[in-house]
Amino acid sequence: MYCLSWNCRGLGQSRTIRELVCLVQTHKPRLLFLSETRQECEYVRKLKWRFGMKNCFTVKGEGKGGGLVLFWEEGMK
Repeated sequence: MYCLSWNCRGLGQSRTIRELVCLVQTHKPRLLFLSETRQECEYVRKLKWRFGMKNCFTVKGEGKGGGLVLFWEEGMK
């Protein structure tokens, strides 16, 4: 699989992160895009190692919603 995209509705719960890790391990995407992260950028950046990705770009949400993150493997251009 090349890309996995998910509206995760918040990354604050450990169950959500476990589900994402399982999806990434099963499908092995080269790109992982998450919307509605509802977390601070630094917290989300630290998750890249859990997903086995080397790079990430985050956009902080406004108010109670929002937040975007794109993870990608090292070899991607």
